[in-house]
This record gives sequence, structure tokens and C-alpha cells, in this order.
Amino acid sequence: MGIIVAIGGGETEKGETIKIDKNIIRMSGKKHPRLLYISTASESEPKCSAPMIAHFTDLGCKVSHLNLILDNFTDEEIRRMILDEDVIYVGGGDTIRLYHVFRSLHVDQYLREAYDNGVILSGASAGAMIWFSYGHTDSLAYYTKDWHYTRIPCLGFVKALLSPHFAPHRKVLMDKMYEEGESFPGVALENRTCIVIRDGVATPYRDDPDAKVHIYYPTASGYRIYYPEDGEKFDL
Repeated sequence: MGIIVAIGGGETEKGETIKIDKNIIRMSGKKHPRLLYISTASESEPKCSAPMIAHFTDLGCKVSHLNLILDNFTDEEIRRMILDEDVIYVGGGDTIRLYHVFRSLHVDQYLREAYDNGVILSGASAGAMIWFSYGHTDSLAYYTKDWHYTRIPCLGFVKALLSPHFAPHRKVLMDKMYEEGESFPGVALENRTCIVIRDGVATPYRDDPDAKVHIYYPTASGYRIYYPEDGEKFDL
């Protein structure tokens, strides 16, 4: 199996996730890994994708860009692009669009095949939520202009719920969700934090030593929150 790296957020182009990004490259075991950037969740125009491509190129990656919105790839071309990589990095944006495009173009199947073959799956914000069973997101605002948060389905590679960009206002809503009986474990990542998941075992890492990783565990009487330290292994 491969590795999943879910990043809570941060200004990648400003170097706010540089330690996390370098760790992803290190985990590939290669000095110059092949990295595929998938921009589906955000604007896919080259001017929007170029900073991310430049960032990972500067870190020594051989970067390719899978543009599922503007380019017209065949199923086999998409599958081959995904399976030929060492690392997949999915950018942030609209998680709902990301989920439906992945499902409609069978990208979810090809990503699962890549994962089973040992490819590292990674991403930030929407690109982190997509690997989980559910995401706690405001993506409905792209369609209704109502910036409330809701629980939406994702690909289910990790049997848990993820909330990125975790901040006090999101904690109030996350707590309420668990008070009302949420049954899945929850991962809440502040900006500049991530968790690395290998064979169901998770490990947190931070680019900001003051940022926290919050783990929600449902219990018979409600829920509890656990705050793992950097490098500490725990089960989801």
C-alpha cells in the first residue's frame, strides 16, 4: 500500500508548508521523484497552476499537470498519467466539484490502483479531504453563496472525517457535530499541519510548532479529543 499525506492548509507558494512538502519528497525515496499535480478543485488555468508547479519543481520534483477541466484526456491517458508517478498532489478549492469529477472520469479508481501500488497520495484542504470518507467543508458556498459548513462524502480511502483550516469557529461546529452523534473518527488540521497515514496508522507533522492536530473519537457517552505530538503514531 501507499502513503496518504493530508495537509490542513497554508500558503504553499510562500513556503508555509515547506517542511511538509520536503517530507513528502523524502518519503518517495527518490531525489527527483515524479510528481503529478491535479488542479481540479481550483481554477485550472495555467496561470493558477503555475505557482504550484514551480514550487515542486524548485524542490527537485519532475512535475506533470493533470488538468481534468480544460484538457481532453482519454481514460487510458488519465490512468497512465496517475500510475506513472511517485507522488500525486491534489490542490485545494471546491471539494464537491473535485469529488464529482473524480467519480465521473473514473479517477477515483485509478488513484486507488496507484495507492495499492505504493504511490504517495497527498494534497491540501480539498486535496486533503478527498482521501477521507467525509469532509467537513464550506464548498456549498460555491453554489449557494451561503458560507456554512456541512459534511460531504469523499473517496473513503481513510475511514474518517477531515476538517482542514481548523480554527475556533470551525471547532464550534465540529464539536456540535460530535455532540449530535457523528460516528466516524474526525481529524481536524490547523493550517501548516498534516497527518501521514500508512496502513491505517497516522502520524502528525507540523510546519508551525504552535499549530495543533485535533483527533475526535466518538465514545459511548459522546466524544473525546486527542492532541497527538509530532511523530507520534496513533490509530484512526
